Amino acid sequence: MVMKVYSPELKTDAVALHHSDSDLTTVQASRDRGINPETLRNWLRDDRANGIGTVPTRKTVTGTIPGDKPTLEQLQERIDALESELKAVRRPRCSPREISTDLPDLH
Repeated sequence: MVMKVYSPELKTDAVALHHSDSDLTTVQASRDRGINPETLRNWLRDDRANGIGTVPTRKTVTGTIPGDKPTLEQLQERIDALESELKAVRRPRCSPREISTDLPDLH
């Protein structure tokens, strides 16, 4: 079996998505990102091993000096970007019953 190679950005986003919503399961977060749930579990385990809250931001991954502290404005921009990504990734889910009630009765 061929192992997939994931970008650091995808790993960061997937771990951050999982941490951002306490109601979101690992399976749901992995499906939202199109990855195997066990892969996400491994990334979460690596994150815990590095210390909670060590998930690098995209700016850290792309080469910003790690010692620089972001300004409040930069943090707010990051929050806004992540919230818009989360809205785009999350789709309302419905049950088969909800789908079937929307169909016209053919009898």
